[in-house]
Amino acid sequence: GIWHLTVHYGYQNEINIPDALKMAVDTGVLPEEIDVAGASYFLSKMNIYRAKLPGMNLFSKRIFLFLSKLSSDPAEFFSIPGDRIIYMGSQVDF
Repeated sequence: GIWHLTVHYGYQNEINIPDALKMAVDTGVLPEEIDVAGASYFLSKMNIYRAKLPGMNLFSKRIFLFLSKLSSDPAEFFSIPGDRIIYMGSQVDF
C-alpha cells in the first residue's frame, strides 16, 4: 500500500527518512506489516536545459543553470538508500 507520513525535524537535526519510518512503525503510528527495509522512495529529477525562449536574459539564465547544478542530492540529504529510489524525471527548456 501507499502511506503518507509527515515528519518534522529541527534546523540542525540530521534528516533520516528510513529511521523516521522505523520509529513510526515501532510507536504504532504506521502498521507493523510495513517493510521499512524494503520501502521504495519516489524522488523527482528535473533536467534543465537552456533554450532560446524569451523572458530572461542570457546572463541570468547562465547563473540560474549554474546554481541549479550546485543543488544537493535529495537522496543524500534525506539519507535514503540509493537502491530503494525510483526517479520520476522531466526535462525543462529554460
